Amino acid sequence: MTRSLFIYWKTGREDAASAAAELAVCQQDLCRLHPGLVATLYRRADEIGAAVTFMETYSRHGGIDAALQAEIVASGAAASARWRQGERHVEIFEAWRDGDPGPRAAAGGTVTGCAASPGEAPRRP
Repeated sequence: MTRSLFIYWKTGREDAASAAAELAVCQQDLCRLHPGLVATLYRRADEIGAAVTFMETYSRHGGIDAALQAEIVASGAAASARWRQGERHVEIFEAWRDGDPGPRAAAGGTVTGCAASPGEAPRRP
């Protein structure tokens, strides 16, 4: 299976720009060390108040193995430690494939992230 990582954590709004800059350096270093790794940093769009929630995402063709996962988690923890409020939550997801157990597989369907182009009829699996 193709595993991807989703890691979220909070920081103070006043520290968000500094935290994001430090995480960007960390992600660039990881991508340089691991060709094909794609790393992105998001912030929660609808959040107001004193805290900002960041979401780091990591993916790579062929997936992320246990050794790379451990390196990503450790590197990000070190880079965010100064700015982080509370825990960093690590979520591991796998790409959905035909034949996986689940309601769509039982119905013979495929779940995709593709949408029809403007003016095109919706695609059916």
